[in-house]
Amino acid sequence: GTNGEDGEQGIQGEKGENGTANVISKKFDLSGWNDPSGVVNYSVYWNELTMQAIENDAILFYIKTNHNGRFNPIPGRVIINSISADIELELFTGGCTVISLKRNYNGIGSAYIPVAAGDIDYLRIVIIESSISSKVGANYLTPINKLKAAGVDINNYLQVAEYFGLED
Repeated sequence: GTNGEDGEQGIQGEKGENGTANVISKKFDLSGWNDPSGVVNYSVYWNELTMQAIENDAILFYIKTNHNGRFNPIPGRVIINSISADIELELFTGGCTVISLKRNYNGIGSAYIPVAAGDIDYLRIVIIESSISSKVGANYLTPINKLKAAGVDINNYLQVAEYFGLED
């Protein structure tokens, strides 16, 4: 049969906060990473890490250790078994690899440190989609600059999570 008449327009929904609509986040369990030699890298895979996202969006990475319960931005420094170590990340289409932890000896040399199961809790990845709607005057703000302009420290996952309404 024929369609009936359209109903009345519904009430407009509540407008969301600016800048928070195109953000996704995922937690990857690294608690099983067990590498007594300290030289084995750990890879995670996520289809959202597309070439377009890698080239255009802001992607933030955080490691949560079980020793101090802090979120550490990576690349950066973490504390594992009372040892301060550098951690690096290699990003590729469809995932990333967490590079072995290295202890730096005052710039003189470095050595790998062991990672025992349970030392690292998880890796958190946040993808903030770039958009040209972030225009200020004749310039466009990158997602990182937009966060900084809002007073959010991108090295502090809890501030980023609060700003975007993400879980911790």
